[in-house]
Amino acid sequence: MESYEELGLFETYDRKKTAAAVKWYFNRELPKYARLSGLSRTELGDMYKSPIITDMPSSPSHGNGIENNIIKVLSKTEYALRLVRMTAKSIELCDKNSRLILFGNYFKQEKDWQLQESLNYGKTQYSQYKIEALNQFADTFEAQTGWDLHRPQKVRTEQKPNF
Repeated sequence: MESYEELGLFETYDRKKTAAAVKWYFNRELPKYARLSGLSRTELGDMYKSPIITDMPSSPSHGNGIENNIIKVLSKTEYALRLVRMTAKSIELCDKNSRLILFGNYFKQEKDWQLQESLNYGKTQYSQYKIEALNQFADTFEAQTGWDLHRPQKVRTEQKPNF
């Protein structure tokens, strides 16, 4: 029987580049979706303890132009809110240390040194845990949303000697 790697189900990826891609998502994309969803920084920070509601009831539209524009805005807002909630859910699916690092850094806006002290880690140890947390998030976020933040590992090709 073939292994998962041989079947191509689990590609090897570059952990540092994947961590950088996840940081990009948290620093660039998540704030944009949070703004579109109408959530404040305080509400984002509170999501760590709040239940996540996945679906809201809706009624069919029979509308006119103004109603269609309102529905379009509401659709963007609802999409953004769902994405923010799926981000929070993806973090919740990570292990305890990863959750503390990710929610602390990106939802509560705590600095790395503050988290490092509260978790009682040295700088190097904290850096390693943060890379692990970011990679765990990439895994769970892909499962929740289908967005793949993983960055493939470059395959080294053997160079021919110069004669």
